[in-house]
Amino acid sequence: MRKISLSEDILKRVDTMSKECIACKKCMENCIMLDEYCSSPKELFSKIIRDREIDIKIPYSCNLCNLCSEVCPRDINQKELYLELRRYAFKNHKKVIMPLGYKVVKFHQKNSFSRFFSASSKGVEDVSSTAFIPGCSLMSYSPEMVMKTYKYLQNIMPGIKIILKCCGNPTHTMGDEKGFKQYYSQLDHEIQKLKVAEIITTCPNCFISIKKNSPNLKITTVWEKINESIIPDGLLNKYDNVDIKFSLHDPCPTRYEGNTQGAVREIIKKMGIKMEEFKFSKGQTVCCGAGAMVGVTNNKLATEHMSKRAADAPSDHILTYCQTCAESLSTGEKNAVHLLDLMFNEEMFSNLIFQQKKSNTAEKWMNRYKGKRRIQKL
Repeated sequence: MRKISLSEDILKRVDTMSKECIACKKCMENCIMLDEYCSSPKELFSKIIRDREIDIKIPYSCNLCNLCSEVCPRDINQKELYLELRRYAFKNHKKVIMPLGYKVVKFHQKNSFSRFFSASSKGVEDVSSTAFIPGCSLMSYSPEMVMKTYKYLQNIMPGIKIILKCCGNPTHTMGDEKGFKQYYSQLDHEIQKLKVAEIITTCPNCFISIKKNSPNLKITTVWEKINESIIPDGLLNKYDNVDIKFSLHDPCPTRYEGNTQGAVREIIKKMGIKMEEFKFSKGQTVCCGAGAMVGVTNNKLATEHMSKRAADAPSDHILTYCQTCAESLSTGEKNAVHLLDLMFNEEMFSNLIFQQKKSNTAEKWMNRYKGKRRIQKL
């Protein structure tokens, strides 16, 4: 247990939250983190105030998914508190964070922004003001699927560009504000260099990062673009005769993105995919367990969370539109796939085996390098 002393400003904030909390425990129904560290948030807040310190593991075990705020009758925002605690700890107690996997995140971010794993389309600067940003996780999983998605977007939006560069979200969620600004500025520079005014994403975290940090840009998801256009050839009613039902998992960054949630469901319907909802979905969806780098900072708790969410699926197959979620929810006894798998992974459809191939860390980085090379050849 590693405890850090807290500032007066943070203690005042915790004291206010403690007074507002009625200990109804609604936030604990689907939160393994709170269940691990307290009997109720009010009890946790009181302890923090009394001790004037906190176990550093607590804020770094929160997925920052904001479900607690969504269900709280008093609108208490625990997510912002734990994010503030991460920022405070990073700034004032950096050495304590090192055992929580900071070096792993730093390694990931340094490589993600290096020239070996980032690229942009060239020679089309004046053709279109729109760019596709697929995200790190999807490229790590399948550069082929990314390029098929990009080809589809090119068909409906001639001249669309592609940018393979991280949004810096891992650094942000670790609490490194300065580092995040430096990383995000690199993405922003690339966007400005290509004269981009609209971004299309597949990654929910990229969507939120860009939406918050580049308010001057139009930001949308690939699902909305597909739904408002002609569905790709051969996909209309493609799954009508496939007798497999998928439980649809909404990624927690899309909690307040009703347009995205609706577009995904419309695409699923058009494709003839048999689908059912989780008990907690859309605005009250539950994190897959990997949010806010908890898979690194508290892997044991993250794994428990992943298994619980997967077990809550009403069917044996899980469908989602976030690659990190697909990978996380495959850790249990269920099979989870990405919606793009059902659209562009012909091997999966031909064999009717809806299970993603697992890759080790080296293979993921190799996939990202392959994707970078393919973009360079455009």
